[in-house]
Amino acid sequence: MKKYIFLFLLVFSFSYADILDKLEKKLSQISSITAQFKQQTFMEGLDQPDEYEGKLFITKPDTVKLEYFKPVKQIYYLKGNELIVYSPEEKQAVRTKLSDQFIMLKIFKTIASGESLKSLFKLEKNEKKGTYILLILSPKDQKDIKKFTMLLSDDLTIKKMTVWDKEGNKIVIDFYDFRYGRKLLNLYIKIPKDTEWMEY
Repeated sequence: MKKYIFLFLLVFSFSYADILDKLEKKLSQISSITAQFKQQTFMEGLDQPDEYEGKLFITKPDTVKLEYFKPVKQIYYLKGNELIVYSPEEKQAVRTKLSDQFIMLKIFKTIASGESLKSLFKLEKNEKKGTYILLILSPKDQKDIKKFTMLLSDDLTIKKMTVWDKEGNKIVIDFYDFRYGRKLLNLYIKIPKDTEWMEY
């Protein structure tokens, strides 16, 4: 019996003590990520969150695409540090540079570029949440961000991301049909000629 208890403790320790390192190793071995998501944005002073639905595409070495389709259609296309935000219903597109206000895009870009999440965050602790593992991280250089968490399944699938800012606002993204891929994705954005362009 003592042998089995020792083995259980060894497996438990190995599984959860170095979970961020294991996630980073997993991310280094894949070429792409696809997922559907639901996003809730909680604003300080408001009772009900804004709710959105969409799809996420990440491909190495440096491209991220977010397609929102509810409640409005909008596309965020990030290649390197250049970000295009396209609103088809308004026929408008904005070209800008990635900044700290797009914290979720910065996290996705870090994954796409193969950089370590430790370049953005410090791991504070892990928590067991039923069959899931919760990583609690604090930002290193993000002045407006208070805390960031990731909920992972045992196979290191990302189920949820939550970020809190220092003003009391919160963004929660729940992922569905989250898939790691071995092949690169051909991501692009097609914008009609009659679109109004703005630069920031």
